[in-house]
Amino acid sequence: MKPIPQFLERCRLSVFLLALGPLFSARTPAQTAESYRQRAIELSRAKLWDEAIASYHQALELAPDDAQTHYNLALALKYKGDNRQAVDEFETTLRLKPKWEEAHYGLGSTWYDLEDLSAARKELRKAVELNPKNAPAHRLLGRIYSQQNDFSSAEGELRQALALKPSAETHFEL
Repeated sequence: MKPIPQFLERCRLSVFLLALGPLFSARTPAQTAESYRQRAIELSRAKLWDEAIASYHQALELAPDDAQTHYNLALALKYKGDNRQAVDEFETTLRLKPKWEEAHYGLGSTWYDLEDLSAARKELRKAVELNPKNAPAHRLLGRIYSQQNDFSSAEGELRQALALKPSAETHFEL
């Protein structure tokens, strides 16, 4: 009669290990969201915008408050040419992380593409307030001021951009 208790003990141990298995192998929502985000980054590098955007959306279903994923999605939408949706994602990013200089620059640049110079100027000013060494923001501000016939401000911004990051293009704009 001894073999039966040993058999039952082994069964209990097997059931216990089977019950613990999923706990150790299960992925947490954050890990799954991160894997979707990493996949989307790979797809973005390959310029497969629709697939990248879909993967970012999957990540956001699992981690809706992930500012980095919203930002990356905004960039993918912008590169795809869907500027209106990109604005929404940049704005969501900034609600989650208000002092993110790159997100302000991205939003300002997108507003510029949409020809809303006032909104673009506001976001770009915020970007250079957060990081005075943001040469692309200074350069784009210079363009905006030039288009608004504020040549003195345009010159100041372009000189700042040129001092930070010398380039023939910026020098030509000056």
